[in-house]
Amino acid sequence: MSAIFGIITKNQQPIQPRWITCMLDKLRHRGPDGAHTWQHEDVALGHLMLHTTPESCFDKPPLEYLHWVITADVRLDNRKELFDLLAIAPSFRSKTTDSLLLAKAFEKWGKRCPEFLTGDFAFAIWDKRQRSLFCARDHAGVRQFYYYDSPDYFVFSSEIPAIAALDFVPHRLDEDSFANYLIFLPALGDQAVNTLIKNIQRLLPANWLSFENHSLSTSLYWKRNPDYRLKLKDEREYGLALRELMQQAIEDRMRTDFPVGVLLSGGLDSSSVACLAARSLAQKGKNLYSASSVLPLGHTGIEEDERKYVELVLAQEKNIIPKFVSAEGIGAFSNLPKIFDKTYEPANQFVYMDEALNQSLAPHTRVVLTGFLGDATVSNVGNLYLAQCMKEWSFRHIPHLLRSRRRVTQKSYSYLVLKHILIPMIPYDLREVIKKIIGKPPSFPYGILDSPASTSFLSEERAKEKFRSAAKLYVGGKTHFMDIWDTSFLALAFASDRELQTYQHQEQAHPLTDKRIIEFLWASPPECFNYQGYPRGYIRRALEGVLPEEILWRMDKTSFSPDFQSRIIKEIDELSLFLESEKTRKYGFYINISYILATLKDLKPARNWGDWDDRAVKIVQIGIQALLYLHWFETHSRQRN
Repeated sequence: MSAIFGIITKNQQPIQPRWITCMLDKLRHRGPDGAHTWQHEDVALGHLMLHTTPESCFDKPPLEYLHWVITADVRLDNRKELFDLLAIAPSFRSKTTDSLLLAKAFEKWGKRCPEFLTGDFAFAIWDKRQRSLFCARDHAGVRQFYYYDSPDYFVFSSEIPAIAALDFVPHRLDEDSFANYLIFLPALGDQAVNTLIKNIQRLLPANWLSFENHSLSTSLYWKRNPDYRLKLKDEREYGLALRELMQQAIEDRMRTDFPVGVLLSGGLDSSSVACLAARSLAQKGKNLYSASSVLPLGHTGIEEDERKYVELVLAQEKNIIPKFVSAEGIGAFSNLPKIFDKTYEPANQFVYMDEALNQSLAPHTRVVLTGFLGDATVSNVGNLYLAQCMKEWSFRHIPHLLRSRRRVTQKSYSYLVLKHILIPMIPYDLREVIKKIIGKPPSFPYGILDSPASTSFLSEERAKEKFRSAAKLYVGGKTHFMDIWDTSFLALAFASDRELQTYQHQEQAHPLTDKRIIEFLWASPPECFNYQGYPRGYIRRALEGVLPEEILWRMDKTSFSPDFQSRIIKEIDELSLFLESEKTRKYGFYINISYILATLKDLKPARNWGDWDDRAVKIVQIGIQALLYLHWFETHSRQRN
């Protein structure tokens, strides 16, 4: 992905050259194809270019258009539609850049322009006449946008480090966000804008930001239209329509002159993306490069990797050039300080494998497709569709849906009615009242009760209250449509920030987060998410005849990396020394180090799945990464000062 940045001073102080140099240096890895800046007195905009689409080769932002200056990290997928709406002559279209299209869209629609865009984007438009700034982030939040606002400065960037490195930006830990991390709780509502660096915030997905008269405002510009419902001929037509949209989303992200790769596991999401992409490229005589996570040679644990399923895809799609990656010799916590340097945030627990996979593709590709967040969209489990049918008085579907789900899951009707209809329909507060009446304790996830946080920093009661607030806001009122994509609280999209690591000279593309797919799923009848009683029914129907049969109907996909626990166990002695060291003990105010150490020493190789202790692994993983982050943060702050 490309990168953007900007600085505005509010005290009539001119822009200092060292600030621009600082931000350029921090973003160099995203701009192999050129870096340009625009500056006028107290305003500076910058752009670092990664060419991917054919027209990006003609783009040199920041672009001056009439009295506006625009910088954008963008790939627009509805160019033809915009050409027509903006009356751009056919002879100019092939060389019309996405930056220019954005400028013309803003000229025509003003702040409403993001509503007319399809694609991935983060952009900023400076109005030289009005001395105002308008910014926006795409619907799913694929392109990042961070900002810092103070009485004297407003700064924005594609990455936190470019802001945090400026000498006028304080370097302080946001302790409330850090507490959320320690109890595995995503920030929701108003807190979702916060990062772990105090006063550096994220612009949420599907939001625009306006800076006028030194005043900042943001607004959501996209949400589900409850009145829009699809009515196709039959279930087969819905499946074919979804497949067509998936194909279009993939084609749009492969609109490049560079080689394309895919992160391929053996699951429904990535396998679907790989098969559809490979078939499209094969028609053009091109190959698709893949990278897949597998267990190291000689692994003796009970875990099974995805190799057999990946090989089914490879056997079917002959133009895929595969790479199997085991990340041998890399520890569970290796290279985390380098990750923190890039993101200023903790990483997901499988980042060691993510890094190895992307590095294996880097020499061959510039665009890498993923199945990221497909489990929320096209392969949504569909646990809430039965409750949705009840809410919509669509009773005629329920007997069939219950029978088919019972046949697949072997669960009783009473269990299915309770789990999939009654419980989802009860508000959170009422659930807690019912539990109290029948003598059951309140339910809290293990992240609340087993957090590695020290009670001096985060008491159990405060942790519970944090969960109650989040549950009232989100969990208790969750609906089938919110489960697909939630623009009210954006929990899923917000979570993507940590997952979307930035890799040198590489753009990750996530077709299953496409705006058109999400709107299609929002408008589909809830019963579409059931197919012959199987969870993830919509994608199974859509990809029937495309995916290998063993993948299409598999029910054994696990949600964890195959050997993360094994890697921790191999490092128990080294990790114990780290936890017992003097440099670590000084963070005892934040972290219950003794608890982590005891949990770590109790970890044993799993002889069967009953021995697999995901709770203990999570405590160790979160706790050790938090300690490493605190050490990195302190060291980095000291060096900066």
